[in-house]
Amino acid sequence: MVEPFISCEYEPGKSKNGCSKCEERRHVITTKDLMDRYNIKTRQGIIQFVKKHLDEINHDGEEHATIQKGEWSFDTEAVRVLDQLRGLHDQATITELESEKVSNAQQESHNLRILLLKTQQDLNTAQQQVITLQQSLIAKQHELSEVKVKALEGQQNKNQAEALRGEVDRLKKEGQAIEEEQKQLQEKLSAAESERDSLRQQLIEKENQPWWKKLFA
Repeated sequence: MVEPFISCEYEPGKSKNGCSKCEERRHVITTKDLMDRYNIKTRQGIIQFVKKHLDEINHDGEEHATIQKGEWSFDTEAVRVLDQLRGLHDQATITELESEKVSNAQQESHNLRILLLKTQQDLNTAQQQVITLQQSLIAKQHELSEVKVKALEGQQNKNQAEALRGEVDRLKKEGQAIEEEQKQLQEKLSAAESERDSLRQQLIEKENQPWWKKLFA
């Protein structure tokens, strides 16, 4: 069980006639105290959490969480509310809550890795298709050059010349179709590369995310 902060034998709010020492210490719970209590490694982490729930902490109109000269201080009521928000009723609850959130974060990273792998596979396929089309285009251009040479050599034979001109036109159209397909594939390739880079960045951010951010997610 997580023990509550108690300044002395009186719990604040339980008796209006608590000792003066108790009243003086009602607002001396510091940000560092809360960092240690909740095992949060950064001041930014605990301050963000406090700001997010400030209305709940000061639910009764009293200022249970205050800031002076950039330093936050809290009374026992603030800690009680924060404990509830954090689910700190007993150690089993803490472990279960944090394990679930860490597990979810790990699953998200796993899903991103799978998606990244699939995107890379699609990218590799598209790159291979581009290479194949480039080879086909080179072959068509070579074939076209040979037909043009034959056409020039066969100009004296009218029938042969017409047949060769038809072959030239056919090869030109096939070459243009290959070029268009290659252009579309290059666009697909660029899109796949952008998606891959985006997924890589998401994965890096997810895996480098401080653990306390995963817990507050």
